[in-house]
Amino acid sequence: MSNSQRLLSAHLLLLLGGLSAGCNDEGQVSGDTYCMDIEESEECPTVEEMNDTVFPTGPMCGGGSHMWAQEFTERREDPVWYWGDTGPGAVDYDSCCYDTAHRKTIRGQGCVVGRPVVEEEGTLALPSVRPVPSPWLSGPHPMTVSLNRGQRTALADHWLDAARTELASVASFNHLSLSLLALGAPPQLLMGAQSAANDELAHAQLCFTLASAYAGQPLSPGPLKIQVQPTTDLVQLAIESARDGAINETLAAIQAAAQLRSATDPAVRAALTRIIAEESAHAELAWATLRWCVDQGGQEVLDALAPIFENMRVPEPSAFPETSLGLSVPSHGLLDRDAVRAALAEGLARVVRPAWEALAGS
Repeated sequence: MSNSQRLLSAHLLLLLGGLSAGCNDEGQVSGDTYCMDIEESEECPTVEEMNDTVFPTGPMCGGGSHMWAQEFTERREDPVWYWGDTGPGAVDYDSCCYDTAHRKTIRGQGCVVGRPVVEEEGTLALPSVRPVPSPWLSGPHPMTVSLNRGQRTALADHWLDAARTELASVASFNHLSLSLLALGAPPQLLMGAQSAANDELAHAQLCFTLASAYAGQPLSPGPLKIQVQPTTDLVQLAIESARDGAINETLAAIQAAAQLRSATDPAVRAALTRIIAEESAHAELAWATLRWCVDQGGQEVLDALAPIFENMRVPEPSAFPETSLGLSVPSHGLLDRDAVRAALAEGLARVVRPAWEALAGS
């Protein structure tokens, strides 16, 4: 398991409560069991290592989360979060469990879900939307009877924005595939990019289904303006993979996990559960692409990546497609603006930055 996989896996389990759900709304300290995946050939981290790497001290309730391991309990012969594949060289995973104490985790959403293609001037290339009978609808419908008009409108806006960015991500991953081909990348990266494009297409269908249900009419995407060309420069590919993949895809998985923790509607939970698993794989594809770029280009690539990771800032919701963030409906996956920034800040601090430091020091 790579360092980036381990960090993201641990943080997603932290957001989702590991085998527990966190603590009460007053932020009181409580105890529970936390388990994390580890390769079958590796040793379980010590309590000290867990507290230094997986549960670094952070702000308390009202500004983040804080969990710490108190005692190692057991090693199990099965994973709690499966990261492996089933092809040649697949790795078996166990899990290590610890008694922990923790305070509540701030939950939120706000980064772009997926990896939408970006036009030359830096704006997102997004498809238009048409309220016509739609072949794009796929998956269960949410329960909307108890929602008022304002809530349905806000949820339709939110999930429609998600659907459009997911669909634009299909183009982005096809662009990545062509760029990897042009630069002679290994087949594992190419297969990952091709698979990710199909994942994003399925995500778009799920999100169009949710948006249509909340809007009360079937919604379908119009044409998508695409003007990008394959990237044929190794350093530029690394820069794009860092910005659009290692950062944005990592935050997208964290966003979805934060949403899932509050969601109660079965259709929303089903969509978010799939998105978490597949966006996590997309994030690891980006980190694997960066590792390959560094292997090929060495210090020149690291020097180009350093400013991107060293100057990271917590994204503002206004940097993404407009959504109705003024109204929160947590049970259906829409959280408030303050929670958005708290979740993204934690993701940058606990996953992206340590993963970059490990890559730069390797």
